This record gives sequence, C-alpha cells and structure tokens, in this order.
Amino acid sequence: MKDFPISFSMMLTPTVPGFLLLFFLTLWFNIPVFSQFHPSAAFEVQSTTQGFLLPRMTQSELNAINDPAEGLMVICTDCGDSRGVYTFNSDDEGWTRSATANDSFYTADGGMTHSRPVSLSTHKLTFKSNDNRVALAIDGQSQRVGIGTATPSSTLDVVGDARITGKLKDSAGDTGTDGQILSSKADGTTDWIPPMNIKVVNEATFNKDRSVKREGDSYLNTADNKLYIAGGGRWIVFTGTDGGVAPPSDFTYQAPQDTRARTYGHVKSSVTGRFWLDRNLGASSAPSSISDTGSDFGRLYSWSDATTGNDVCPPGYRLPTRDELRAELPGFNDATGAFNVLKLTMMGFNTSGSSASASHNEGREGYYWSSGEFNLEGVVRGVGLYFDSSSNSANTFSYIKSLGFSVRCIMD
Repeated sequence: MKDFPISFSMMLTPTVPGFLLLFFLTLWFNIPVFSQFHPSAAFEVQSTTQGFLLPRMTQSELNAINDPAEGLMVICTDCGDSRGVYTFNSDDEGWTRSATANDSFYTADGGMTHSRPVSLSTHKLTFKSNDNRVALAIDGQSQRVGIGTATPSSTLDVVGDARITGKLKDSAGDTGTDGQILSSKADGTTDWIPPMNIKVVNEATFNKDRSVKREGDSYLNTADNKLYIAGGGRWIVFTGTDGGVAPPSDFTYQAPQDTRARTYGHVKSSVTGRFWLDRNLGASSAPSSISDTGSDFGRLYSWSDATTGNDVCPPGYRLPTRDELRAELPGFNDATGAFNVLKLTMMGFNTSGSSASASHNEGREGYYWSSGEFNLEGVVRGVGLYFDSSSNSANTFSYIKSLGFSVRCIMD
C-alpha cells in the first residue's frame, strides 16, 4: 500500500457512482465507511486494532509551515521532552503541545514552559510535602489561602512560624517607623501606633520623671496602682480600681483671643463616658450651677475662628463632631439637663462673631459649635448645638458661620 498525502472532497449525486468511490476508499485507505458513523462527524475512522496517524515532522519543519490554519495538528518528532501532538492557535502562543497526565508546569531547568491560568471554581488546590502534610492550600470556594493548613479560616491563614524580611504596610500604604506597632481598628483598617514601653516605678521615681512628658512615655505607679501615659502634653491616667479611666490631670492653657492662660479641669459625661473640659474656652472657672453667669461663660468664637488650623482647643482635645454632640442628647433636652451632663451654660450668642460677651439671649439659650458643616441651598453653614431653659428642644442645627458661639472641647 502506498504512503502519500491525499486531499479530496466529494459530493455524491445520482449521476456519480458513489458506491464505487466508497468501495475504492475502503480498499485503498482501509477506511470502514460502511460502519455506523456518528451523525455529528464530518469524517470518522473506526478501528479496534489500528490508530489514526497525524503528519510527523521535525520542529524545524513544523516552524516552516507557511500560514498554518487555526487548529492545524501535527506530531513533532524531535522536540525533546516536549515531543507530541502540536496544535496551532493564533490567539495563544502559536504552536502549543497537548498536555499529558505526566506533564509538569516546568521545564527541566525549572522554567515555565507557558503561561498557565488555573480556574479553581469551587474546588481546592492542595500541595503536600513528602510526609503527606499540607504545605499550601488554595480554596476556590471561599477564596482563601492556607499555609500549613487545608482549611484556611481567613483570607490568608498561616499555621506555623512566619518570617517577614520586607516591610509591612498599613491600610494607607505607610511602612511606619522604628518601634511602631501595626494595630487593627474597628473599621477593619490598620494603622501604625507609637510603641508603649511601660516602666514599673515607685512613687519617688515617678514624681521625679513626671515633669517631663515625652509622647508615649508610660509609667505604672506602684504607690497608687495607676497607669500614666503621656499624650498631648499631659498625663492620661488609667486606674485599676474599678476598671474605669480616671480623669486626666488639670492643666493650664491660653486659648486663642483669650487674655490670659487658664487652668482647665474635666467632666466625664454620664451618657457616653467621654471626657470634656469642665468649662467653656476662656471661662475663669467651672460653673457651679445653671445660674452662673459672667466670667464663667467664657468667650464666643465664630465657626471659622473655632476651626482655624487644628481648631482652638488645647493639644489632645478638639471641637466635637456633630455626631459626638448628638450622642450626648439622650441625657438632656433642656438647659438643666445640659448642665447636669456636661456643665454646659446659656451664654447666648453674638451676631458679630468672636467676642468676650454675648449680644443676644444671655442666660436664656445655649449655643455650642461642632466641627461639622451643612450645605443649605448652596450656602455652607456650621453645625451647632442649641438648647434653652423653656422648652424641650435641645438638638443640632446649622447656623451662619459668622455668629459667635461657645466652644466646649472634647478629649481625643
């Protein structure tokens, strides 16, 4: 039987002795054309003792084929470890070898033979060590990766020791500085915080060192069993007696536009547990009752003056946000409640902005700025707290920024 390439096409019509042609093909090419063929096949060869042989050629002959058709198939006879059936795919990498069960992703020298995307869908890809322990598991269903575990419970789950020689970054992409600690926050982000080096000292040593407030310095005073942490130019004191936080120490501060420095204390909200200054900025002392007036009212500030730079509050304190003011409202709905919760007073307001006294409603209404803003019909206004002595109407409203309101600072 002769061995030569053949190309033919035929259409059987009543004028062509088709059965003679089929008989000729059966004898010459050993094709069982009279066997049952599959209705979806244009051409089918059936045999239980022989195979179908594609054209065989060397790699140089394969590469020399001019303008190969999409899906053209040949056998490469001298392609080394990559011998086998090759198919031409113009959308991929030209000639590609059909994979076999024993194929490796890598060549003998460890290089990748081709790009190989893997679609796991809902399946799991697991790599095991020689002793059959799981080294790496990729779960397509949960989209999690496990190192040392076949059942990762997080996006990345490492069971065993981990070593990092590069830099860690927080959610903002910052790498931090020497000694800082990467901390997770309630909103799911991370941030760098200063290191805490707690020194356990006696009363004498602490009294000697406490005059120098270096940011982040921490002392556990064995005499009173309290933890002192320096921050914002003051000591923040934590007590272990009831699990709560002791009020910070009093401090002296001269507010912008005030005529002198004043000593400020603190009041702890019975509603939120937050610490606030115990008086308005510029007040000579903390008010002792709702009827206190004059110097105990403090100064008034326009919204712009109150928020200039880091705002008018001392270091470690700031103007409250609108939501922080509103969080206190469950504790009061009038002037009496406002005083009982935060020692807020009814200084009134000034239409001319920042000043030492009010021009309207002194002793009848209280106005306090927040750091918030509100756009009302194209005009950006400041958000402030309002309450009075005659109605249950304590709430936050938007006001013209040029008005002069009281300022009460909240601790960070």
